[in-house]
Amino acid sequence: MIISVSYNVGAANRNILLLGDMDIRTSTDQLIPRGSVDPNYTVEAWVPSKTWNGTTLFGNTALGELIEVNMWGEVVWRYKIPESRTQKISIAGVMFLPGSSNVLYTIANPEHMRGAYEVNRHGELVWSFKDKRVSHDAVRLPNGNTLLTAGHSEDYSTWPYIDPQVFEVNQHGEVVWEWYAKEIYANNTKYMNIRGKDFGPWTHVNEALRLPDDSILISPRNFDIILYVARNGTLLNEFGDPCIQGCGNREKLWMPHSPIPLSNGHILISDPHNRVIEFDINRKQVVWQWPPCIGWRECSERPSNEFPLFVRGAQRLPNGNTLVTDSNGRLVEVTSDGQIVWELKSSSYIAMSPWRHPEASIPFDVRKSSFYQAERLSYMLPTFNIMEPVSNQFYNTHKIPLVVMEGLDVGKITYSLFDNSNNAWLLLNATLLENVFQDSLTPPKKNKGPEFLDIPNGEYTLRIIAGSQGFGYKEFATPKRINYAIQEIHFFVNKPIRQIFETEFDLSKFYVSILSNSTINNFHFSQSNRLINFAIEGHHMSNGFSEVTIPSALLEGPYEVIIDETKVSHTITVNKTHTFLYFDYVHGLKNVQIRGSNVSNPFPLLGMSFLIIIIAMFLLLVAIRRNVV
Repeated sequence: MIISVSYNVGAANRNILLLGDMDIRTSTDQLIPRGSVDPNYTVEAWVPSKTWNGTTLFGNTALGELIEVNMWGEVVWRYKIPESRTQKISIAGVMFLPGSSNVLYTIANPEHMRGAYEVNRHGELVWSFKDKRVSHDAVRLPNGNTLLTAGHSEDYSTWPYIDPQVFEVNQHGEVVWEWYAKEIYANNTKYMNIRGKDFGPWTHVNEALRLPDDSILISPRNFDIILYVARNGTLLNEFGDPCIQGCGNREKLWMPHSPIPLSNGHILISDPHNRVIEFDINRKQVVWQWPPCIGWRECSERPSNEFPLFVRGAQRLPNGNTLVTDSNGRLVEVTSDGQIVWELKSSSYIAMSPWRHPEASIPFDVRKSSFYQAERLSYMLPTFNIMEPVSNQFYNTHKIPLVVMEGLDVGKITYSLFDNSNNAWLLLNATLLENVFQDSLTPPKKNKGPEFLDIPNGEYTLRIIAGSQGFGYKEFATPKRINYAIQEIHFFVNKPIRQIFETEFDLSKFYVSILSNSTINNFHFSQSNRLINFAIEGHHMSNGFSEVTIPSALLEGPYEVIIDETKVSHTITVNKTHTFLYFDYVHGLKNVQIRGSNVSNPFPLLGMSFLIIIIAMFLLLVAIRRNVV
């Protein structure tokens, strides 16, 4: 699609053809949709300069609704699950779907509603798959199929559990792939006797993700491990260690939830034991966590009147921040150094903890959990800096450097060049830099455009448009939302040009040369006034100069340079045949006069010869007359 967007730039109004349906803004505040205030949701903290701004999608089990809020806490979209008006609905995984504005979500309870559901922005159900084995999450794959976790599969069979713990269905609800934990762990004494304390008698798988290399990441919660399997079910890798009690908080995984691979090769894991961690698979250790403290009594992050964090999901944002989902009706965005820069609370939450602690008597009941997962949809503009050309700079060369430094979340940068002098676009949406992503976990291939612009003298506007990468949560191959940012700068190309002006004196031709970054007009030489006169013009208030080369045989010094009736200083260089006058000025439409002290005789030897001939002829006539007498 090609659309025409009008921009006001300086004094001119120009149109540019943009490729694609680009919603281009100059600030994120203009881009984020506004909504309505709901007293159930309040933002307790927000540091706009440090957050990765956008809208946040989550499910609220306490109210049986899917909610999308902006950074102010306003509700921009709501879907009330119809059945929630008569029964408690446990909402688990949520996901913005790429390529549409639809939302995919999972219902974990009640049993007859377990499954995955897709709704559009009008609240219309467009797809669903019900299966009583479905538990925590559903992920839409690039091929249109849906990958589901089946943590409840073990509730309906006996050891060694004949039903799969993960399966994939197509759009028709047909199962096209399954994974069975028994094929790897049924005969492993380390795992075969593990049992969960709540539900899910054995593995309690709570997450499965299809990765770009076609492997599947699986989180069997009760095993305290994360594993990778191939499509054929072969175990590719696992990390963690089963632990029943007495486990170290930092060394072991504890009931891992919602693992998300990161582009640095690490994995972000939600640990219900009060924290979210970044785990280095190769070093087998935690390299970052929030909050930095662990445990009910030790953690100063917890206000004295609140329950501990019950972390069930986390999303790493492009600026390095982490969006954390606390099942106690709370979402927080934290920086890499642990500062809370955004916090939303729900007044409808049901306080809960993943275990009984001595300071609370509230029992653990996953069906009363308020929030399980959240996803931030980015409305942040990609960042970049135009290093060259410099705004309002005058360049004395036709080869202008073109240097743009990319910042955060840049997918593609294009440039367009407008010739203000001729009111015409010279270039439209040419590629300057493109990060070509195979997926969000693989470093991109970089395509680079030209390093210079080769353009004639004139006034120009350079327009740079950058698109974001657009990747989101739980889907690694397809961008979910691309935001566009625009910057413009004005600059001037003023390469000095040498102009030659011909003049005549006493039937001879002379040539006056002017090297200048100004436009020269109305050149005139006056023999009687001993004067060179011309007009100069350039970009208003910019710096100009002229170097005038005068044949010594045409106009002799000493010289005066007068601009608009004011004498100006100048420098003089002389050789055997010419005089060079250099002077500078501030541009505008001005008149220049160069006055000499004398107009030279272009033929001095010829004049002397003529005088000698006259004298000789006079003497000859005198001699002849004497002889006659």
